[in-house]
Amino acid sequence: MLTLMFSWSVAHAAGKVKTYICSRGVLLAAVVPVGKKGFEDQESRVEIRSADGRRISWKSFSSRDGEHGWGVNHAAWTGDGQFFIFNTSSSGGHQPWSLPIYFYSLRQNRFYKLDSFVGPITSDFILQGRNTIRATRLNFVTRDDKERVRVRLDRLRLRIEESASLWR
Repeated sequence: MLTLMFSWSVAHAAGKVKTYICSRGVLLAAVVPVGKKGFEDQESRVEIRSADGRRISWKSFSSRDGEHGWGVNHAAWTGDGQFFIFNTSSSGGHQPWSLPIYFYSLRQNRFYKLDSFVGPITSDFILQGRNTIRATRLNFVTRDDKERVRVRLDRLRLRIEESASLWR
């Protein structure tokens, strides 16, 4: 299983793809550089693949001009293997203070932007325990750009599910 995933990533982009294997061993996340020539790492596409290499979900952060997209900096699976989390930075240097965090939910098979739930993220993240994220955010009310935030993704997922059921 691991050999298949490794050979896929090397063949896919001559070894430039960064791969992350879920702790449960059933999924692989790949960060594919898609920026313009010479700046490939400045923009990314994130792919979630099954153990047999089949792509089950993806999200692109590329832009037409190579200056308005986002590149993945730091990425990891949560300890419980339910979420793939990563932060991004602007390929054009816009909003250098902002480091949006995204996460993929295995249960929903969908990507979410953490900033949409807690406000603009201003730092890299730290993972704790099974699926808790620590970072800092911009608080517009207090004008504090380093306000600490701690989010349990399993609890956030429940909020997402509850709000989605209202629209069914």
